[in-house]
Amino acid sequence: MHTGIAWDAALSFKERIDSYTASSAFFEALIEAGVKNCFVNLGSDHPSILEAILQGQQDHPDTFPA
Repeated sequence: MHTGIAWDAALSFKERIDSYTASSAFFEALIEAGVKNCFVNLGSDHPSILEAILQGQQDHPDTFPA
């Protein structure tokens, strides 16, 4: 079973699909790889990355990269 950022069992299937973005997948991969720090240079794609960072920090406060 997938246990990443957007795959919370409390969410409906449609909510999970609607909320799963490339940014979510990127940070999910970092979490699964054990990455502790992430340094980024944001560009035109920064809104979705910031959203994924905030969501990840809420969902995974102990494991999300700082």
